[in-house]
Amino acid sequence: MGVIYFNDIIIFWCCFEQAGCSMALFAENETNRLIQIFGLSFLVPSQYFQSLNPLFIITLAPLMSAFWVFLNSKKMEPNSVEKFNFALLFIGCSFLIMALAAHYAIKGNVSPLWLIGAFLAATIAELCISPIGLSLVTKLAPAKFASLLMGCWFLSSFAGNLSAGVFAGYYEKIHHSVFFLMLAVAALITALILFLLTPVLKKWIGKY
Repeated sequence: MGVIYFNDIIIFWCCFEQAGCSMALFAENETNRLIQIFGLSFLVPSQYFQSLNPLFIITLAPLMSAFWVFLNSKKMEPNSVEKFNFALLFIGCSFLIMALAAHYAIKGNVSPLWLIGAFLAATIAELCISPIGLSLVTKLAPAKFASLLMGCWFLSSFAGNLSAGVFAGYYEKIHHSVFFLMLAVAALITALILFLLTPVLKKWIGKY
């Protein structure tokens, strides 16, 4: 299970960390950032889009926490594997949005709503996985291997961030819609594999 779990983490962070590289370039070069109000024009700096994730974290975290509590009260709360699967699905949807945005950007800069939607989906994905990640490792790891497996968790995060940077190096070499679509497909295929393995994984991890 550990190998599957850590490989999925690498795929997730490889996608998520595009926010600071390929998505930042898309915001800079292919997004219409000009705002006109009452005859005044203002060009939104592309860096401002990097504030969307923390903004959504602050606003959505309490809502999602309350949602999980509500589902738990109805004995319907998904377990950690299912939440992990939701994270992969949402990050895949985030890059489907980016692939569509890049497709339309061929004709000219696109609305910032595309990026806002992509960041929203990515943030929901992060909220599904980040709170449970290290906690799940500590719950499932044998006591004598707990420290080692916690280290593996951070190592997989490192590998995901590294692969994100390496893959982003191809952003200017292939069509941008294909670039984002590759990330979406990778995340959604991983989600499908995890979904198919869910019955087995649930038996392994029990109530977690």
